[in-house]
Formats: sequence, structure tokens, C-alpha cells
Amino acid sequence: TNQTNFGGWYDPLAQSFLVDTDNKSDGVFITGGDLYFKTKDNTIPVTVQIRTMRDGTPTTTVVPFGQVNIEPSDVLTSDDGSVATNFKFNSPVYLQAGYEYALVLIAPTEKYLTFITRMGEEDLLLKAVYNRQPYLGSLFKSQNQSTWTPSQLEDLKFTLNKAKFVTDTPSSVIFYNSELPLGRIRKNNPVTAYSKRQRVSIAD
Repeated sequence: TNQTNFGGWYDPLAQSFLVDTDNKSDGVFITGGDLYFKTKDNTIPVTVQIRTMRDGTPTTTVVPFGQVNIEPSDVLTSDDGSVATNFKFNSPVYLQAGYEYALVLIAPTEKYLTFITRMGEEDLLLKAVYNRQPYLGSLFKSQNQSTWTPSQLEDLKFTLNKAKFVTDTPSSVIFYNSELPLGRIRKNNPVTAYSKRQRVSIAD
């Protein structure tokens, strides 16, 4: 698998979470999710990433396809965290079961404020005291995405959507060649079909 290192000096916010193994699967595919903002920047987008974790700390390695930008026009805000801002990855993001990952928010501006919960404080929507940690993870703050400070009494408010695949259903896949400059085609017929129906299996 290809992995991307996201360089540069930014002040990201990260929330670690554990991929559950109760369903005895090899992992999950994440299609997107929801974030909750109080304020936003009118011109600068916010970047959402899913990164790997090492020794309990977010790394600079973004999992394959695990990055998307949310344009300011798509960011919805509220004063109590009741309005969700949806984001979708360009392709489902595979996360291995039993491993920790970090949901990371990046924006080179101080105008984005996102909602969190803090142990012992009243929830703005439920009007009840928040007394448990739901993600088996921690909120991390950083001034340079190199040194992370965990805040073990705080958690980011977010939702991740897990893909559910339809099985035992006939489907079709269409392959085509993009236009290439003259002289770049090495073979006139690179694909040969021997029947009208093929069964294709993709291993782990």
C-alpha cells in the first residue's frame, strides 16, 4: 500500500480512536463522516486526514486515500454543536482491526473552532455532565504536527461512516483506455477477453 507523508508546519488537532475487533473482521472501510464547527474561515478550506498512530501518538503518515478538503462554503456552523458538516473521501479508506488511528484536522488559520467534550463539564445539547470517554482514545494538540500534547479528559465531537458492501449480487466493471499521445501505445490490443462473463476475486 502507498502511504503519504504530510509535511509542513501547521497547528493540527487530532483525535485518536481504536478500530473495534468485536465483529471478528479484518477491518473496516471508512467512507466519510461528520464534524461540528462553531466558526470557520470564509476563504481557507479545512483538511481532514486519517493518520496512523505510533506509541500512542499521531504520526505524519496519512493512510491511503485518507485525506480530503472541506471548502468553506460546505462548512456548517452552530453555537451548540447541533449542526453537522459532512465530508466524504474520494475512495473508501481501509482501517485494520485492532489498530489505533487518528482523525486529524488542519487549517492554516485560527478562525476554525470545532466542538469537543470535556470530562466533568455539562454537554451543550444533553444538558448533562459528560462522564465517560467513548472512543478509547484522546484528543491531541500540536503547534508543529511534530510534538503532540495529549488531553486525556477531552474528546473531539465527530462521526465516522463505515461502508457496508452488498455481496452475492451480479455486477459489471467497465475498463477503458485513456487517450494517449501518438507513439505511446505499446500494444494494439492490451486486453483479450475469452468470454462474456468473468469471475474476479480480490485477495487480502
